[in-house]
Amino acid sequence: TSAADFVHYMLQALTSENKKESAKTNLLGLFQEYPSTLLTDTITVEHTFGSLRGIYDQIEDERHVFFQSQILFTLTVIVVEFDFMENQMLFFTDFLDVLIRTIATTTSSNRIVRAAGCQCLRELEVTYPGLLRNRLATLYAMAQEELTSVHQDYMSLFVTVLQYAILDIAENKKTYTENKLNDMLLMQTDLRTAVSPTSPNLNRANTESRKEGSLRLPSTIDTRELRKAVSWVMDSVALMTPHCLVSVVSQLSDCVKMSGVSPTIFKQQIIRHIASSSLPLFHLLFLLKMKFDRELFEDLDEDRLLKRLIGHAQHPGLSLGHRLLCYDWLLQFPSQASQGTDLPGEPSIPLRLSRHQYRLFFPSIFNDLDVIARKLNVLSLCYEPSSTSDSASFALMGSLTLLDKAIQFGYVGVYAVTLFRSLYTFYKRHHQSVLGREIFKFILTSVLCRPKLAAHTVDFLRCVSRLTPHSPLVLDLLRSLCEQTVSAPLSSVLDNLSHNLLILQRSAHEIQIRPTDTARFLYHLLASSDLCAAGDWSIGNRVLLVCRGLLQTHHTTTICTELGDLLLLIADNFSDIGESIPVLFPGWTIAF
Repeated sequence: TSAADFVHYMLQALTSENKKESAKTNLLGLFQEYPSTLLTDTITVEHTFGSLRGIYDQIEDERHVFFQSQILFTLTVIVVEFDFMENQMLFFTDFLDVLIRTIATTTSSNRIVRAAGCQCLRELEVTYPGLLRNRLATLYAMAQEELTSVHQDYMSLFVTVLQYAILDIAENKKTYTENKLNDMLLMQTDLRTAVSPTSPNLNRANTESRKEGSLRLPSTIDTRELRKAVSWVMDSVALMTPHCLVSVVSQLSDCVKMSGVSPTIFKQQIIRHIASSSLPLFHLLFLLKMKFDRELFEDLDEDRLLKRLIGHAQHPGLSLGHRLLCYDWLLQFPSQASQGTDLPGEPSIPLRLSRHQYRLFFPSIFNDLDVIARKLNVLSLCYEPSSTSDSASFALMGSLTLLDKAIQFGYVGVYAVTLFRSLYTFYKRHHQSVLGREIFKFILTSVLCRPKLAAHTVDFLRCVSRLTPHSPLVLDLLRSLCEQTVSAPLSSVLDNLSHNLLILQRSAHEIQIRPTDTARFLYHLLASSDLCAAGDWSIGNRVLLVCRGLLQTHHTTTICTELGDLLLLIADNFSDIGESIPVLFPGWTIAF
């Protein structure tokens, strides 16, 4: 069945009176999720859009308002996905007229449909900035008149249109008079003539300009009515749901930032939500701080916010995602005064974080592993080790004790991953201090006691090599591990053979590490054990990988005899694996 046939069956089901409304809603969900997959050509797009428009017009029973709303959402998805503003202007203006008629009657009892209409218009305004700009005053009045639960949808639509109107004035300073913004907010017009095929400036948003946040209104623009509108919106946000409140205040803060209006209008939000346990409301404060910082937040406000942030991060009653987000805010605290790396985007912590608060970031046995990783990340920014052993290096290495003990009791897996992630974080920030040597000692001791950490060690060294190509840590650690492995009793090596071979394989690629010791050790290992007779495929291949590394890295004259004896032993005694040697090691025969 082709996509067009499938769409035809879906539209038949949507028009059928025998299908349940829940089933029809699910079908609309397919159009919303996969429009480009289902509607593969222009004819199918037009047919589907027209059919859904017809279904919407035929619904008169108010009991089907939810289904009506879903049709509006589906039509909006199709309009946006296939860019009807450019490609289907007739359908676009028709649908826009439907949405405007839907929201125009503020006394209508169909609140769900009106709310959906506002949300669809808001999506079109975001897609085509300036679409409703000339009807800003009318939307402003409608939002003021609406007294039902859908008030927040009208408010959200108004603030979105206002944001793009201010953005357009800021981008095109020379084309607007000083009273243009006041006129936009005061001069009401017929909402139903909001757009026509000849409407100007309906261009897509200048995304990069909005991201930079550098646009400002000219000082000649009168903002009296804007200040009134902002005050009215802020007086009304208490009636909104948390998510809508965050959206409206965030957009309104952009308007305030661009217009130069004082941000103290948001001060009440700090007082009201700083003690909130609601995830969106509490984190709204950080969005405001990131945007205004010292213009809005005094030292006392910042101290309270930081204290609440640490409290939320430690609170066991909050969800894991909430606490992790708190740690992320702490690592990217929006403040001009912070300590850490100077690189943009790199983690840093606020300077107002006191030393007695550092103890809160030492991991405990009750912490989730993700929380432990975040805590150790914060600790690496709190302490600055020097070139000699000091309390800072002792504190950082001591913070790994919990993970180390868990690994000692056999919990390798995710505990080992968290441990080596934290070690890399420590190394990345403090490798030029004494901590680099402490990390070397810690890993060497850990791998010798628990060879199962070999794979994690190899990954760690690979990351270190990329970060600091000339660091002596990689070579020193590999040389020490290789020397310990080749000098250890065969019984201990055989107990963790695959892990030990992994270390030897990585060491074989270092030209400064003597290859003859490795080749002799492998020869002695195979000759003195039953590994060849057992014919383990994975072990045999690991041995060959070590041999290949030796042959690729080192001059053949230095290892000709030792490597030749080893490969002959494998070829004569190691079943299956020995047959691969002439193919895998032609360089060995050339050396002879």
